[in-house]
Amino acid sequence: MSTRGSASKRQSTAKGELYVSVPRKAPAASKNIKNSKAETHTSKDTQESAATGSTSTRPRRASSARPSTSTVQSSKDTNARTTRSRAPSVEQTTSKPTRATDAAAATRSGSRSRRSTPAPTTEKLSKLAELLNAESDSRRQIKEEEHSLKRRRTELDHEETKLKNAERKLSCRSEKLDEREASLLQREEQVERRSAEASAELLKYMEESFSCSLCCDIMACPTSLTSICGHTFCAVCIAGWFFSKFHNECRGWHAQVECPLCRAGIRTPNTSVSPRTADSCPFSPNHVAEAALQLIVDSLASRFAREQPVVSGKGKRKRAAMDVDESDPAFEWRDGGTAREEWLVRSRKGKAKRDDILKPWTKLSPSGFLAVKLSLDA
Repeated sequence: MSTRGSASKRQSTAKGELYVSVPRKAPAASKNIKNSKAETHTSKDTQESAATGSTSTRPRRASSARPSTSTVQSSKDTNARTTRSRAPSVEQTTSKPTRATDAAAATRSGSRSRRSTPAPTTEKLSKLAELLNAESDSRRQIKEEEHSLKRRRTELDHEETKLKNAERKLSCRSEKLDEREASLLQREEQVERRSAEASAELLKYMEESFSCSLCCDIMACPTSLTSICGHTFCAVCIAGWFFSKFHNECRGWHAQVECPLCRAGIRTPNTSVSPRTADSCPFSPNHVAEAALQLIVDSLASRFAREQPVVSGKGKRKRAAMDVDESDPAFEWRDGGTAREEWLVRSRKGKAKRDDILKPWTKLSPSGFLAVKLSLDA
């Protein structure tokens, strides 16, 4: 019950009128309440205007004289008529409670209508639950992915640390390898220099010890005289020199044959006697000299046949094979060199000629000795 309603009730009670207050909080029947309030204000204004009219009809106190009795009576009658004309009728007064009751009923019906709003259907609830579940799954998946990424980041950091440590170790090893490489290169240069010196000394020794006195070249298929001197020459050279003393007409040796180096006498065979002993042959193969000479030639060739290493170091640095000095005399004795190839050809030819003489020596006839001489001259 509001204060305004209480005041109106008191005023209506004082004048013998019936008034019913209406609740102010009625959202559903706001229009009816406004109408009721408007009527209430109209009644109140009517009462106030009646009171004001009765007051205004009172004669003002004059400063010099009082009004007459007839004047006062006429004023009272006028006020009474005005009050009766402005006061609400009995029907209006009795109709107000009906409007208030209708407003209250409308308010209750609005509340019931709000309370009777239909609940959400099962389909909507299921869709809402699915959305909530999907959101929950998405959040859980995001958390799992974040955890997986963190774990992977940790693993990558660990691997990076390992790689850095390995890189540091490899760098240290690379430095050590570079040092060893430099040392090996230095040693290799020293070995190469010593090898060149040894090759030069070996070539000099071969030229001094295995040079033929007849052709002034390296001996090919060394063959020694069976004389007391035992000097060694090339097989073709000593055979050609010995058969050069053979007479074609008489088919024998008439003059004394001597060593071309020391002039020592050499025994000549009797061509008319056959068969003859093998000791009557004036020369024989020198296998010791032949083996030594073959070893020297192979040593000279092996120096140039060695594969030069290709070394790769830091920064992809590469060292090419050392340049071979073609002006080196030992270079001609490499595999495929001109000096070696010529020596091999002469050795094969000398061995073939020596075998042609030594194998049939015991059974050679005078015409056979002549055939040997003619083959040597060719």
